[in-house]
Amino acid sequence: GGAPGPVNNRNGQLYFPDYLSAKTARPIIYYCPSNVESGDSFQIKVHDAFQIVRVTATKPGVNSHSRSCDSRWLDLNFRIIDKNTLSVQAENNNIMIGGLWMFNLID
Repeated sequence: GGAPGPVNNRNGQLYFPDYLSAKTARPIIYYCPSNVESGDSFQIKVHDAFQIVRVTATKPGVNSHSRSCDSRWLDLNFRIIDKNTLSVQAENNNIMIGGLWMFNLID
């Protein structure tokens, strides 16, 4: 149950994993295009491209009856152009379907 309902549960949890602490440096994205077409190559400007080991794309799912049928996580091919620039290849529209995606850089 939740609020409102037969049980008034207003409790919750906030989870802060260690890698999100202020003591840990995270990759800084200076520029990423707001629109990317499926299959296109695009550039991301970062603080230090040589630290990046993985580029991913996450599509949030659409939940219905506690089931998410549309969430996706993709590893994207990328290459380092210079100290501050990554060239990333988006998947084709059979894999990277239309909608909102979030790009993630992992160091």
